[in-house]
Amino acid sequence: MRRLLLFLLLTLTSQFTYPQDPSNDTVATATELTDLNYVETNIRLDLADVNTGTPVGCNTNGFSGVYYKFTATENNYVNAFIQSNSTITNSFVIAYTANNLNATSMSELTHLPESACAFGIQTSFTITSGQSYYIMVHRSDANALTDFTFSEVPDVPQSERDALIAFYNATGGDSWTNNTNWNTDAPVNTWFGVFTTTTDLNGLPYSDGLPHVWGVNFFENNNVTGTLPVELGNLTKLRNLIIRDGSLTGNIPEELYDLPDMLQIQLFNHGLTGNISPSIQNLTNLQVLDIRGNNFSGTLPDLSILPNLNWLDISNNNFIFSDFENQFTTYQNNLSTFQFIPQANVTDNIIEIINTGENLILDTGLTSANNQYTWFFNGAQLVDETGPSVTLDNIQAEQMGTYFCQITNSVVSGLALFTGEFVVGQDPTLSPDYNILVDLYNNTGGDNWTNNTNWLNPSIPLSGWHGITVDGNSVLRIALFNNNLQGSLPSSITNLSSATSLSFGNNNLSGLIPDFSAISTLEVLGLNNNDFSFLDFEPNFTNNSAISSFIFSPQNPLDNEIILDAIIGDDYTFNMTSIAGSNVEYQWHTLSTFDQSVTAVSGQNTNQLNLNNIQANQLDAYTCIATSPLVPGLEVRRNMIELKGPVSQIERDALIAFYNATNGQNWTNAENWNTAAPVSTWQGVTTTGNKVTRLALQSFNPNGDFPDDIGDLTNLEALYIGLADLNLTGNIPETIGNLTNLKVLWFQATGMSGEIPESFGNLINLREIRFLANSFTGTLPASMSNLTQLESVLMTGNEFFGNGSSFSGPIPFNAPNATINLQENNFDFGDLEPFVTNGNYLSFNYSPQNTDDVEEMITSGVGSDVTISVNDGDLNRTGEAMNNQYQWFKDNVAITGANASSYTITNAQTSDNGIYYCEITNPVLPDLTLIRADITITIDSSLSIDETEQLKLSIYPNPVQNWLHISTHQLQDGQLFIYDLQGKLVITKSVSGETNVLNLETLPSANYIVKIIDQKLGILTQQFTKQ
Repeated sequence: MRRLLLFLLLTLTSQFTYPQDPSNDTVATATELTDLNYVETNIRLDLADVNTGTPVGCNTNGFSGVYYKFTATENNYVNAFIQSNSTITNSFVIAYTANNLNATSMSELTHLPESACAFGIQTSFTITSGQSYYIMVHRSDANALTDFTFSEVPDVPQSERDALIAFYNATGGDSWTNNTNWNTDAPVNTWFGVFTTTTDLNGLPYSDGLPHVWGVNFFENNNVTGTLPVELGNLTKLRNLIIRDGSLTGNIPEELYDLPDMLQIQLFNHGLTGNISPSIQNLTNLQVLDIRGNNFSGTLPDLSILPNLNWLDISNNNFIFSDFENQFTTYQNNLSTFQFIPQANVTDNIIEIINTGENLILDTGLTSANNQYTWFFNGAQLVDETGPSVTLDNIQAEQMGTYFCQITNSVVSGLALFTGEFVVGQDPTLSPDYNILVDLYNNTGGDNWTNNTNWLNPSIPLSGWHGITVDGNSVLRIALFNNNLQGSLPSSITNLSSATSLSFGNNNLSGLIPDFSAISTLEVLGLNNNDFSFLDFEPNFTNNSAISSFIFSPQNPLDNEIILDAIIGDDYTFNMTSIAGSNVEYQWHTLSTFDQSVTAVSGQNTNQLNLNNIQANQLDAYTCIATSPLVPGLEVRRNMIELKGPVSQIERDALIAFYNATNGQNWTNAENWNTAAPVSTWQGVTTTGNKVTRLALQSFNPNGDFPDDIGDLTNLEALYIGLADLNLTGNIPETIGNLTNLKVLWFQATGMSGEIPESFGNLINLREIRFLANSFTGTLPASMSNLTQLESVLMTGNEFFGNGSSFSGPIPFNAPNATINLQENNFDFGDLEPFVTNGNYLSFNYSPQNTDDVEEMITSGVGSDVTISVNDGDLNRTGEAMNNQYQWFKDNVAITGANASSYTITNAQTSDNGIYYCEITNPVLPDLTLIRADITITIDSSLSIDETEQLKLSIYPNPVQNWLHISTHQLQDGQLFIYDLQGKLVITKSVSGETNVLNLETLPSANYIVKIIDQKLGILTQQFTKQ
């Protein structure tokens, strides 16, 4: 009997033993896999410890899991997966790499990109001999038993390997930029750009148990040439064929249209030709067809029957309107992306040599009834020609030139097709200007011009010669700017009796400049940036100056650039080559390497610069400028001479302070910073002589407040700060006013906030301000009126990266040459009207503006009344600005009769769900619109009216960055709690009244739940996102 009782006790003990925590639920206790086939059963993953380490990539911090580890002894392809008798909900299997198998925390691991960072039940990845790997397995289902399997994956079928080899051979695989492992015995999934899988589109294992090729993906130019082989059709499980930016020719093989799993075909920027086969309609799973940048043509099959297609790009091909006109509207309405602009010219360039009195027809070759035709002759529209062709009967000299046609279509909106150029003209050798052009070509080295297309070709009309425009058979314009002309202009050029414009700038011409006043029709003469001397100009300068637009300065700089490290106390002498001419004067200057502006150096007024016993304040960039009273307005400069030296300790310390204040050791690129290397070699720093003149730190991953020490960089001319650097915080310091040499100031996409300091007005040399995607606020300082040299002000409040400034108040600018853009800030009619009416500026963009309201989310029950308002009390300030007009919108559609500062939805229904906003206008500035921030209204049919009264909780903005507004209804003395999604309490606070504001600056970015408990209202909850 005692033996029986003992047996029952043991049985009961076995049946009711509590489940044990997995022994491998930390990285340090990971189970080592010693071969490529391992199975573990009945794991209680829900009892595993929570990971508190943060790996590099694929952050699983906060998730529980078990771990496995191994070091690969061969190159192979492996699979790890979990399975269970019960339904698996939230789970993942993710692989990481490590330096060895001694890791003790996830922070020592790096995510393996091939292993998807996503929820799922399996992962497959390539292993490399000698590399160590860790696998983390997570499942959240309570009380569930899980089996884990790890095994090597066999290679793909031989037919698929052969298909890939055929592709390799047909497309010049030996010359690909990257052909790693291709056409070798290595597993196919290790071949560059080849991806395999063991599961089908539904996530189920293939019946043959083998992996199959699902992707051939060359996302960048891989020097692929040749044609696509028909053998690709043997990749029966292929889902993605992505080959971008190569030199493929021929058509897409018909066999590719028989692959039922195909999801994406991306074959763009090649030279593929032919039609798209109707068989493409077999690809019912196709989601993306991107064939832009080829030479496809012909009728496009009806792709609207493909139920999963959402991306279609056929741009930059040879399609015409009728090829896709019938399905155009369907594509526009149903596809998330449809690109069809532009297309290639519908004809080649055509040259016609013709005699006066002959007839000629110019034809587009297009006939669609929905087409509209606009013809041009020498750039001017032919208003009477609106058909698909132009007939030129009994052609005369004035009809000769260059024709082309623009074709549009009433159905295919947005696309304009063009013909090539129809160049119609006489035999060029019969032109009175022919021999002059031959002289120009021969005198200026025409064989070596950058572009000499058709020059001296007797079978091409003059209008077909590069840079030549004609009237009849006479030259009207010559445009050979920046075309490597060398030598001198022939004297015969002044016999171009019909010429109106001659442009020879940016070449290397020299020699005597002819008297162009002999051409009575000439309006424009461009000779700037050549090698002419003062002597070349002098004989005919007075006559040539009478031409309406005579552009001759500057000429190309002389002598070689010199950059050297100067030694304090040494003597230095530099020269500028003497320039031929009468009474030539020389003056040496210091030179801004930022904008090439100059400052004269006293006493240095010969072509020789003498710097004896040089001192630190003389270390700078220098140039010499030559002028002559006989050719007023002409400058010839010497190329730069820069005498370099170490920057001052003050400037070095200021840069180091910036580095330390913003966590420089973790910048994206901090090359040479805070080292003994010359400051001129520090990433983003530009020096001139021994002064820091430019600082450009953008997308550099700073973390910390912008420091006051910036004010010690008093020689700065340009400061470019931030681009998606949201952890750069703090205000613009008062010391910014020390930078009186500053010409350009950018703050872009930072986390900086606060008001612009009054000292900003000290920056009297400032030319450009660009403040975008920051969080600056407040009134612009009145001292900004001192910035009279401004040319560009871009301080819009547009939100990028979640940030946007909100300036308000009077506009202080006083810069007659400034283009100013202050759109989407919080200026109102009273702020803007005085500046629009009386301001001193070149142009001013100021509409729309925002009110001071913030985004709101309102949830209410069916049958309740919901009132929304413009709450900005500053809109109606004084005078005319009181006459505001309101219009409320729902989902971008104006609501009839909603014309007051508030709007009430009576007896709300679910059909009232949507996004509401209000536009405010005022007759004082009819082109200005103020926009109230969005209000998202949700009418919940599960709530009664009584429950709605209790619910009255709205939080905004959502997502939130710093300040969270909490609006309640009839709240008396409540207690507020904020929890993260793991249930951890992070904030508690007493609240009362209808509006409470919380500062969440220190709260990490994540999703949270706010809960309010009130004796009258009960428990109110809502979720929000902290950015």
